Amino acid sequence: MNHLIIWKELSLFTGSNNTSISSHKHPMIQLIVSINDSFLWRGASGNWIKRKAILVAPNHQHECNASGQEILIIGIDPESIFGQFVYNQYLLSEPLIDLPPSNLEKLDINNITRYINDSNWEQLYDCIKSLFKFKLGNHSFKNRDQRITKVLDFIINNIDTKITTEILMNVSYLSESRLLHLFKQEIGLPIRNYILWHRLQLAFKELSKGHSLTEVAYLTGFSDQSHLTRTFVKTIGATPSSLLKNSKFIQVSFPL
Repeated sequence: MNHLIIWKELSLFTGSNNTSISSHKHPMIQLIVSINDSFLWRGASGNWIKRKAILVAPNHQHECNASGQEILIIGIDPESIFGQFVYNQYLLSEPLIDLPPSNLEKLDINNITRYINDSNWEQLYDCIKSLFKFKLGNHSFKNRDQRITKVLDFIINNIDTKITTEILMNVSYLSESRLLHLFKQEIGLPIRNYILWHRLQLAFKELSKGHSLTEVAYLTGFSDQSHLTRTFVKTIGATPSSLLKNSKFIQVSFPL
């Protein structure tokens, strides 16, 4: 059985996936680890290269082929405290690196499996943080503009409704041009892309409940099924139909 655990600022997938994943990019930091062997990674030259564990910066185009292999994928919100630590510690100089062997030594898949089977989400979260040697210490975190913080909170709390620039202007007390510029400066991607990403997360949650593509498009604010599918392919690298086909083999959990 495959498992997908989705926290507010973190996700973990463990298992195998036979769905073909095309070149894509998304706003999350992503770690891809092959449990038993290695997977194929398409490098800048266009050639496929064998890799064991890759850490990818947000909004960096990437493509891998791990079809049929046991893998572990961790997605981290780069705006979270944990995400800021990982980005500053590992990805400041390069948008893509091999995870250091000293980090991989901390990966105990048996512990991860046990925590999942026991629904021990706190220990599982700590296990993931340990993999990255996470510690606060004297680490310097970004002080976000409070107006953008209000916008982020509003988007998260109203992601299942129609969110317009005008609404966010009223939330932040900023002009349209200032809002769009400041959001991109603070978060690293346009407001529209940020909203789409969170709508996709909600869409996946609804798909896992057995809703049809048409129902999910309506529930998550996409204009129609085609819009939802195009966004899935561009951001995740696979169609929602292909994920639906394999959904019965995935146990999805949403810890509080």
